[in-house]
Amino acid sequence: MPLKVLLCSPPVFDFYYSFHRSEPLGLLYIKAMLKQYTWLDVDIYDARLKAKSKKLQTPDVFQYLHHIYIHDTSWFSLFYGYKRFGASFDRIAGLINEKKYDVVCISSLFTAYHHDVELLVKKIKEHSSAIVIVGGWAVWSMPTDEKRYADVYVKGDGEVVLPELLHDIYTSHNGCFHKLPEIIESSNDRVNEFFCNKIPERCGWYTYYGKRIANVICSKGCIHQCAFCSIHSRYTYQRRTFQSIEEEFHYLYTNGVQIINFEDDNFLYTRDYALQLLSLMKHYKAKGMNYLCMNGITASNLHAVLDDAIDSGFLEFNLSLVSANDAIARRYNRPQVKEMIQDIAFRCTGRVKVIVYVIAGLPGSSIDDCIQDIVLLAKLPVIIGFSPLYMIPGVPMFETMGLPDDMRLCRGSALYPFGNNATREDIASLWKLCRFINTMKYLPHNPDDIHLLQEHIYYYTRACREKRWYYKSSDGTWQQGFSFHASLPEHIHVCDIDGNSREM
Repeated sequence: MPLKVLLCSPPVFDFYYSFHRSEPLGLLYIKAMLKQYTWLDVDIYDARLKAKSKKLQTPDVFQYLHHIYIHDTSWFSLFYGYKRFGASFDRIAGLINEKKYDVVCISSLFTAYHHDVELLVKKIKEHSSAIVIVGGWAVWSMPTDEKRYADVYVKGDGEVVLPELLHDIYTSHNGCFHKLPEIIESSNDRVNEFFCNKIPERCGWYTYYGKRIANVICSKGCIHQCAFCSIHSRYTYQRRTFQSIEEEFHYLYTNGVQIINFEDDNFLYTRDYALQLLSLMKHYKAKGMNYLCMNGITASNLHAVLDDAIDSGFLEFNLSLVSANDAIARRYNRPQVKEMIQDIAFRCTGRVKVIVYVIAGLPGSSIDDCIQDIVLLAKLPVIIGFSPLYMIPGVPMFETMGLPDDMRLCRGSALYPFGNNATREDIASLWKLCRFINTMKYLPHNPDDIHLLQEHIYYYTRACREKRWYYKSSDGTWQQGFSFHASLPEHIHVCDIDGNSREM
């Protein structure tokens, strides 16, 4: 009998999550590798595709956020309610027990979510005799003092490690098998030929604005050495063959995909490769395909081929500024791309939407530094993407700062404080400011909207003077919210996405 294996992409627990970016690419690659073995019967269960979100009671560890994440119908609103995105633990464990899977492999991709993965493993072990293997980015930085429930933890590429591991389980499955090594690590120096040359077949489809969307990755690792990132420390830079990408485009198009989202920042790294890829994209654009880069695209790479990229069918460009302050950028080994982003923004006006991200809470930067970044982006025809800094275990700068005792706080929505005289209320205030500015960037110059605009400008300027936010309840009344210390600018020059200007 074949060994029955389930590859599981677990549910996510947080205040917000982007469903349309949830496609479990890593598990899809693993299944594509494993399907060649006749002694294996492999399925994928994508918990986020199988069920919608469900509001849950906020865990005690996040109760300090209750005054920030409130129900607010104004243009300053953030998020409201802690949720489970995907199927419940009971549903997943019940399926595993019902189908009698021998082995369950679960992806744990984010340190802050690993706690919930362990709880899922515990539930599975309570309801079945399956061997449970956990792999993914979070395994590199598992808390040493946290209870572990899985039988094996895999560090490195699953498609490299799992064939041999599963074969060991298969050959000893009928009575002789008792114990596995707790942690198995593959060499990061080994080039993953499967990744470079093959494509993963999909097991389900996500949609974005009613269109079928699929994620594609052209490379692993990173060419940069940003101090707040761990990617360059885990993998050497590897790029897929162009032939494999060509095959994947054809496969996705024939399966009705209308939007391809590139998940790696450096897919336009070298000019020759970029022009070859953009030519392929134009070919499928003529057939109705469009493109996104929601994880970001390196601004210098895009700038080098901008006209071709604009013509290739992108719906939007997501760019990372991090900080417009050159000294701060140099401190964190970030490329200094402020001028490039400004040029990209104006050349894309009316053609491709541009979203530019700043990071709030970087050590060595101040609240005023971040405000200046926001003011700069407000003047450009771009949408402002706001990213509260979150800590990554194993990265030297965060280890030096001191990690939180509970790794669940290592997420952007936790608004974990970072010093520099910045409170979480200050960080949340900058986030609210960006939401307000972005609403105005989308707001048409329509006389019918003047009253609503004036109402929000009144409460914004009042917040600036009183150092206290106001929120709009569901019955339409304005209520006092949390206080803050940041000196927010009362007047900001705002350029909308069409290049029109207004003052606030």
